[in-house]
Amino acid sequence: MKIITNNVVSTREAEEKALNNIRIATVNLYMPGGEVSNSVEKMFTQYDNIMTEIAAGQPSLANKDWGISISQLGELEVTGSISDKEKSLISEKLNGNGDFVASANEFKSSFLGHIDLGVRGWSSYDVNEDNFSKIFDLKEILDNSQGGESFKQAWNKDFSWLELNDNISFQLRRKAIKN
Repeated sequence: MKIITNNVVSTREAEEKALNNIRIATVNLYMPGGEVSNSVEKMFTQYDNIMTEIAAGQPSLANKDWGISISQLGELEVTGSISDKEKSLISEKLNGNGDFVASANEFKSSFLGHIDLGVRGWSSYDVNEDNFSKIFDLKEILDNSQGGESFKQAWNKDFSWLELNDNISFQLRRKAIKN
């Protein structure tokens, strides 16, 4: 007869550390002032300037169906059903704005850095370095993070972390595999 057991011994310190990691991940993923929200808000402030530049050069391009992904190397890539010339123009504007690129990469690193520490919500989806660019369209996030009038009055800002959270959840449900 062979008896096998998997006794797991936990200490109070280990449990407190795990709970603290979950708390930190929750704040940084979902809350205003968290790393994810702050990084997207920084992108949001630059995005309007970039879109104004794009619209000045090619007015119809701003309304076409295209998106923004982050490559594994941290470069912004234009996606969608537009010409290579249009993609090149947009890519030049996006990657030419260092603050926007840095904020996009902060979003990616903070999301990936905290997603593994969470226990529910976004943590229940398989998101990693390999599939991040296929799951998240930054243009969709930014286009849908504008607060409504009541939000603007309550928070005194245009960027809405509530709309951001809704859009991230929507993109995860649509494009990511649930663990």
